[in-house]
Amino acid sequence: MRFGLTPNFLVVGKYILFQIPGWAAAIGLAWWASSSLGLEKFWAIVAVVLWILKDAVLYPFVRTAYSMKPGEGGAPKKGAIATATENLNPEGYVRVNAELWRARISRGTRAIKPGETVEVQKVDGLTLIVSATDPG
Repeated sequence: MRFGLTPNFLVVGKYILFQIPGWAAAIGLAWWASSSLGLEKFWAIVAVVLWILKDAVLYPFVRTAYSMKPGEGGAPKKGAIATATENLNPEGYVRVNAELWRARISRGTRAIKPGETVEVQKVDGLTLIVSATDPG
């Protein structure tokens, strides 16, 4: 049996580490409300527990963002395949996986119609330079 940190454990750990400042703020605010405003300690504790439960409920919706490895995010790499969502003549938008990117066709490439697939040749800032995968 191999011991070590599993990827899921690391993702949960990263999520918890990012939540700690919010939890500390909630605890501090609850303490302040209890000592300065006269809020009953029971309700201060309930508020903190609800704040933490909120983070637990939201985790399934945001876990993919925490599971990304360094260098995974950002612009698509050269050779990535995208689908044009509008005419590219010379600029428009393409979809790479679930993301919409501004794109410009490379020199010497024909205009691209919506629905056609393109290949990323280069990234220029936040614009993808693409060419048609089908030369016809």
